[in-house]
Amino acid sequence: MEEANLLFRNLLSKSTQELKALSRKVGGSNIDKSRPYFEALEIANKAQEECENSATAYQVRNTICLSLLLFPFCFSVNCCECSAVVSRESVSETREHTCVKTQ
Repeated sequence: MEEANLLFRNLLSKSTQELKALSRKVGGSNIDKSRPYFEALEIANKAQEECENSATAYQVRNTICLSLLLFPFCFSVNCCECSAVVSRESVSETREHTCVKTQ
């Protein structure tokens, strides 16, 4: 364990020295000027990931609803998020199923 801590401290020290050298080379004002771009890029990436997750969840729920409404011989489908049994009647009456996520 001590060897791992020593290795980590050495690596951290070396990385810090390299970052300081790069900062002196590039200039602190350039780093400050570019910071908003990279912060905005991080926010945009998070928003894109959230959008993709929402689109996937929508497709799954839409498929469940369509299967319940188009195939009357199927009486129920398991909800993928909460494992509840969603009946065709409950979907057609309420037009939605509120999931209670279980951990």
